[in-house]
Amino acid sequence: MIKRFLTVSSMLSLLLAMNTNLSQAETLVPIDEYIAKTTHTYTTNADKSEYTINVPHLRVAGDYVYMDNALKSEPIKLPIIQKDGQQYVDLDLATAVLGVTYTVNNGVVTVNAAPIRMEKRTSPEMKRPVSWAFDPFTTTPYSGLMNTSGDNIISPSWFELQDKGLKLNKNINASYVQTYRDQGYRVWPLISNQFDPKFTSTVVNNESKWDAYVQQLAQYAYIYGFDGYNFDFENVSYKDRDALTKFVAYLADTLRTYNIRTSIDVTGYSDSPDWSMVYNRKAFSESVDYVVLMAYDETWASSTKAGPVASYPWVKRHATDMLKEVPANKLVLGIPYYMRIWTVTDGKAKGKTLQIKDTPQYYENYKDQITWNDTLKTHFLEIPVSAAAKAQAEQDSLEKQAAVINEAKEAGDIIGVEVQVLSTNVVSTNASANNITATTSNSTMTDNDTAGNKTTTTTPKKITGSKVVEQIWFEDNNSLGYKLDLVKDLKLAGFAAWRKGFEDANTLDLISKANLGGKHTSTSHTDKDKRKKSTVKEKTKSTKEDIPMVRVVRTHS
Repeated sequence: MIKRFLTVSSMLSLLLAMNTNLSQAETLVPIDEYIAKTTHTYTTNADKSEYTINVPHLRVAGDYVYMDNALKSEPIKLPIIQKDGQQYVDLDLATAVLGVTYTVNNGVVTVNAAPIRMEKRTSPEMKRPVSWAFDPFTTTPYSGLMNTSGDNIISPSWFELQDKGLKLNKNINASYVQTYRDQGYRVWPLISNQFDPKFTSTVVNNESKWDAYVQQLAQYAYIYGFDGYNFDFENVSYKDRDALTKFVAYLADTLRTYNIRTSIDVTGYSDSPDWSMVYNRKAFSESVDYVVLMAYDETWASSTKAGPVASYPWVKRHATDMLKEVPANKLVLGIPYYMRIWTVTDGKAKGKTLQIKDTPQYYENYKDQITWNDTLKTHFLEIPVSAAAKAQAEQDSLEKQAAVINEAKEAGDIIGVEVQVLSTNVVSTNASANNITATTSNSTMTDNDTAGNKTTTTTPKKITGSKVVEQIWFEDNNSLGYKLDLVKDLKLAGFAAWRKGFEDANTLDLISKANLGGKHTSTSHTDKDKRKKSTVKEKTKSTKEDIPMVRVVRTHS
């Protein structure tokens, strides 16, 4: 990267640092100089490490956006870029919504107060099929595109609806956005509804609250450079179905006037009123740009019967059924980068999350026992566990409880959710796209695995004289390959992975080479004759006789 410093030609000009590379330029103004020039009022903390600016309400008229309502404003966290220990504001990223403009003349940058009118930004057409990853913990950015068939989207979990406006995740980061934009990604932050049906009801049934949400979303998009948003509204009372549909339409339609795109996450079909039937998928597809089918969890963490997270027949059935309501060019297939390891005691199961990146040890240690189920399109492993070995493992795990609790609490802080320590021996983080407490016969467990949880550690009671086995239906390059084939075969709009950080290098290699049906022509990993791992003994089991395909509907008590 080449760095050069611009010189000052007069007292009216500001000395700015400009970083330039082959793809993107940043025009960085020192924070003090920005504060001196902006027309917006602001507040800051004691050490001046964070600034909140009060941005006047925006309105669209033709090809222009106006900031001419001085009586109404929204508090927006100022995007600060850290360079060599100094704080800067990127003028290229934020334009006039920050209350300043600049000109460059003979290498000299001059910053002035912004006018009340600016041109509405452009919104290039989306190229399908999209490759999409959810990043709830704002992890280290990818280096390079996931797949070159179409646009790439990254969705950090940065916003949550609250009673008045938006609650902002403390990890919102202008440098993160710029890193992805420099690589050609579109940044679409995720917005949740707290997964609270009572709170959500107060929002969707009170239209006077809606404008504040739209204003803040538009302002953040223009200031941080977001291209769109993802609505993750879950656990909504069925009685609010029509109100939810109207609310989503208002958000999508109003943001579209600013050339900001939108999407919404929906579950597969079930008879659960608050988790599935509440979604008017057809109406959503007429409002938003994309409908993301969360094609997981086929078997929830709270289930007492073991089963796969997303078997191929289950995923295909839900995708095919949804095409009756959602056009293929708007339907995005959600895929899991995780599975569950089930401890089954006398037929009763307890599950915890197993990330793809943590599975190589199983393929290495149990390669002769792992079998391929050609109906479910997944590898399967069952490991007998003796009571003595299980009890010893449980005892060993007690020593790690304090560390796990601390890690879980830190993880909860990262994405702005509460962490519940359920008992001395059970730890669960509510870093969740599905934050719900499900009652089992033995205990109350938080079903958190569909989202950004790091781990769920469980220490059951000592078992004597019982049959105990561990079971895994694997998500790996083989199972994911078949799901990615559906994107091409059904001509879907793309895929979206939950979640970034659970995958490994092999997963990313699979994604990069996948033929999703666009212009990408790399050799496909999806050669069905070469999918099974060479180190795995190739057996085929009957689904009906040996491996249950369990579909558990989660209900809210």
